[in-house]
Amino acid sequence: MEVIHLDHSAIPAMKEQHVMAIGFFDGVHLGHQELLNEARNLAERKGCKFSVMTFSPHPSEVIRKNSSFRYLMTLPQKVAKMKRLGVDTLFITKFDLNFASLRPTEFVQKYIRDINACHVVVGFDFTFGFKAQGDAELLKQECSNEFWGVSVISKKECAEEKISSTRIRNIVKAGEFSSIPECLGEHYSVRVDVDAGETACHYIVHADPKATLPVSGDYDVEVTISQGKKHGRLKIHEERAIELRMLTPLEESKDGYEMTFIRKSRESQRNTMERMEEIVYG
Repeated sequence: MEVIHLDHSAIPAMKEQHVMAIGFFDGVHLGHQELLNEARNLAERKGCKFSVMTFSPHPSEVIRKNSSFRYLMTLPQKVAKMKRLGVDTLFITKFDLNFASLRPTEFVQKYIRDINACHVVVGFDFTFGFKAQGDAELLKQECSNEFWGVSVISKKECAEEKISSTRIRNIVKAGEFSSIPECLGEHYSVRVDVDAGETACHYIVHADPKATLPVSGDYDVEVTISQGKKHGRLKIHEERAIELRMLTPLEESKDGYEMTFIRKSRESQRNTMERMEEIVYG
């Protein structure tokens, strides 16, 4: 997979036409996957490459200056996921105030026409341009008299509620992991590094400071190693201090580990219920 970083000063000329999915794709949830599958299938039918345009950092960090924003996927995780999904070209567009100030027509010209996209696929709630003035309907109007096309993917729901990255972040923060696969299509995972703890099977865990983590408590997790997965118990303290206990020692890994949250542990659930009873009954 080719990865191309875009900013406003350097927009590469793409010789080959391609079908391009556009979105932030944090977490690559089931709604995102439907959109990406549509773009890949269109590319196959047209006999051209399948590309994706995403953005970095998240608009909330730039426009709202939200320094506390947390991601479901770090950028390296997203790149790896796109590669696994068969993307031929990944455009990572720098989201800054200059980009946010583009008129919708400027976005269409520079980031669709100029990079030779023959068809774009977006979600029903996709917006672009200054103050989100552009939307899917405007894209359709822009392409109506040209050679490129637009497909708009409708809302995907779970439990009668829209699947969205915001919804999934809130579920993760609450530590309610049982419903995550219904939205993500898999369990939620983060990349971590570990340091040796007090014993051979005790570790101090370091997660990316921008990664979404659940509230303090105990969680059943799986740690991916070269031979497969190992089960462990994770304890999250206040201020994101994290401990991991395994039944057997982890093999060393210079690249860190993928840690998957399975459920809130029974002990943590019991403690939560006890605290609730104390609040209710005194």
